[in-house]
Amino acid sequence: MESIKNQSYRNIEIIIVDRFSSDKTAEIAKEYEARVYQLDCERAKAKNFGLRRARGRYVMFVDSDMELMPDVVKECVELAGMDNKTGGVIIPERSVGEGFWVRVRDFERLK
Repeated sequence: MESIKNQSYRNIEIIIVDRFSSDKTAEIAKEYEARVYQLDCERAKAKNFGLRRARGRYVMFVDSDMELMPDVVKECVELAGMDNKTGGVIIPERSVGEGFWVRVRDFERLK
């Protein structure tokens, strides 16, 4: 959440779809003026649920184990707005923490 708050691009809407986690996600998210929804579903359905509630022109999915560089949203908006043919922007991603999915993503990157 802190890396979203620290973006150089300021017009950001934060939507959290939480699966009734016990780590105070909803409580913390409200400190960042996020709209929080509690929904018992798997990840893809949660992302679609949040997507349907988004009001902006562009959407960026950020998981709880991700940190964003300070200019990444601004750069993505600039790239996406370059022409009407751009359907999306893919950014390099590095997850942080000790969770299962962090270990899986790190394993996927081994060569």
